[in-house]
Order: sequence, then C-alpha cells, then structure tokens
Amino acid sequence: LYAIREDQVNVGDSVALGDSGKPLMGPNSLSAVGRLLRHRPRLLGIAVALLLGSTALVAWAMAGQQRRAEEAQFQLQALDLTRWQSRDALTSARRGLAVTVFENQVYAIGGENEGGVSRSVERYDPAANQWTQLADKPTAAADIAAAVVGGRIFVPGGRLATGEVTNTLEIYDPREDTWSRGAPLPQARSAYALVAYEGKLYLFGGWDGAAFRASIFEYNPELDRWRERSPMFDARGYAGAVIAGDAIYIMGGYDGEKVLTANHAYFPERDREGDDPWERASPLPEGRYAMGVASIA
Repeated sequence: LYAIREDQVNVGDSVALGDSGKPLMGPNSLSAVGRLLRHRPRLLGIAVALLLGSTALVAWAMAGQQRRAEEAQFQLQALDLTRWQSRDALTSARRGLAVTVFENQVYAIGGENEGGVSRSVERYDPAANQWTQLADKPTAAADIAAAVVGGRIFVPGGRLATGEVTNTLEIYDPREDTWSRGAPLPQARSAYALVAYEGKLYLFGGWDGAAFRASIFEYNPELDRWRERSPMFDARGYAGAVIAGDAIYIMGGYDGEKVLTANHAYFPERDREGDDPWERASPLPEGRYAMGVASIA
C-alpha cells in the first residue's frame, strides 16, 4: 500500500490473485485505494474533528446536568425544606373518606367523624395551602373511594349511617360543583379498592354487608353501565389499588380473619381478550390494610 501511495508500482499492470486464482482486487479498485490513501490526512482530520465535537457535546451535557443538580440542591438548602411539612388541616378529622386529585386540586369526600358518617366535600389547593368547602355529597357514606374519568369524580357505594351498604353511584362535577347519579353497582359494596384505567372504573373486592368479596366490577362512563370481570384470587376488603404500566396492582387488605400481604397484578386487556388476567407479584413485606397506595413515574 505504501508503494501504491508513493507511485512506486503501476497498479494497472498487476492484479492480486486469491488461492483460487480469481482476482481479489482489480486495477480500478487498487486505483481507488490509492486515491483514498492520498486523502488520508484530510479524512483523519475530519475524524478527529468529529471525535472532539462529540466529546465536547457530552462534556457540555454532563456539565449542564451537574449545574442543574447543584441549583436544585441550593434551592432546597435556601428554602430549608424538610421531607415532611405541616399543611393546613382538614376542617374535621375523618376516616374512611375518599380522596382524589383533579387539576392539581385535592378533593376529600365523605368519610366518618365523631358526629357520624359525613356528606362533607372539601377541596385543597396546595399552592395556597387552603381548604374550600364544596357542595355536600347527596348520600353520606364512609369506607369509599373516588376516581376521576373525563373531568368528573366517581364515588360508588359505601357504608351508610345505618351500617347498611349501598350500591349507589354518585358523580361530582368539580367545574360546576354539582352532583348527579349514575347506574348503580350490580351489588352493594364498601371498603373496596378503586382505580380509573383507560377511561373506565375498576372496583375490586370489598364488603357487601355480610362478607368480603373477590369480585371485580368494570364501569363504562360513556355507556353508564357496569359489568363483572374475572374475580381476584381471594376475597378481601380495604386493599390498595394502583396502576403501574399496563397492570393494576391490588395490595394488602383484610379477609375477615387476617391482614394480608398479597400483591396481585390484574391486566385489563387480557381480561377483555378472554385470557387469564391475573399474576401473583412479590408480596408486601408485612400485612397492611386501609393504607394509602400511590404510583409515581
């Protein structure tokens, strides 16, 4: 190759042959190699420039990331923030209430206090650190949950002041501060787990007034219709439900005798296609029930 580059050989007069006697490179190919080698300094310069440019880009990105991290740390130190902060309290202590979020506002609905089962609805503004009283829920209920679909808050079932369990579905419009009713649950339920997934509500288990159940109800707001889906592995109430990926995880709960560590994944799409929608996931480290569960991404 050095001889070709220095024009010490005439590549047009010779052809490299392989073991089979066939040419490995023809005269034109060798000439092209010669031309390429003559431009080697220029190509090397381009390669070095690209390498230096990419190195500088990576260094710039890393420096920016480090700068942002330092700025965030400085802001935290300047504000002297702690992990937990005291915020404006609910107007009355409650348990068994429904809590959900709509447009960065927190809604606390129903529940039970010292005065009994409540109809109270309050909205919390994190920016102003302030609670606002809203229109009462038509039916006082405890051991309930709430979920948002299409800009409305859905609150099914619950335990009434009489101790009975209801199948009522009540729907709150946060923009109008008004309540309406939807199709009732197929069966009365309280202490259930509830999530909104891909425009539908999924209600898991709960107490029917006599026993804890393993059933699942799916609600379609567009059709205002409930349907029963594939039941859970076991009956339970006071479980937590949370969405992660394409599955709904049902964690913990109480079966009437013991507190559960069970953690099961439900795949709604599989259920619609007729496949087994359930998988057993890693159990909780310890039994829990009536706890809060959340997913962050």
